Amino acid sequence: MKKNIKVYALSLLIGFVMFSCAPVRRTTQPESPRQERPTTPRQERPTTTPRTERTTTTNNDIYVQSMQFLKNNASDITDYCVTWVGTPHKMGGMNRDGVDCSGFVCNVYQDVYNVKLPRNSGKMQQECKIYKSITQLKEGDLLFFGKGNVNHVGIFIKKDKFVHASTSKGVIVSSVEEKYWKENFHSCGHHPQVKN
Repeated sequence: MKKNIKVYALSLLIGFVMFSCAPVRRTTQPESPRQERPTTPRQERPTTTPRTERTTTTNNDIYVQSMQFLKNNASDITDYCVTWVGTPHKMGGMNRDGVDCSGFVCNVYQDVYNVKLPRNSGKMQQECKIYKSITQLKEGDLLFFGKGNVNHVGIFIKKDKFVHASTSKGVIVSSVEEKYWKENFHSCGHHPQVKN
């Protein structure tokens, strides 16, 4: 009897375990028909994007413009300066591998005028006869820049243009009327050993 009870209890236990582990049938509700979204016509995208006007000037453009200006105003000094246009700026440099502003002016004065200048723009200014106005400048005269002390020098060519070794673009022609140079203009003058 005890044996039958054990077998019966065991059968019940196995049946219960099997029933509890049986897969559950899910009743699925019928899918409701999909509602389609109203389609709106796509806006046509332009196949090409409109080009904007180029507003920046490249260094190459500046070098071409500088050379053109110097060639259009041919003289001994401009012919010599053409060969320097595009030379990169290098602090303490004195040749076409790299030159700074006073190094460039020293080369020009030595090779064109046979005048040896000091290697410092402030000392160059001290050797010059200083003009009261830019309107007195003649080709080859010097322009000095700096707020307070002189820290940059260039060579006057014609009208408002001067050639110099810019720290960002190397040897180029610039205008005294450009905002930066106008704001930083210090003085201008003539070196007494230069006959012009």
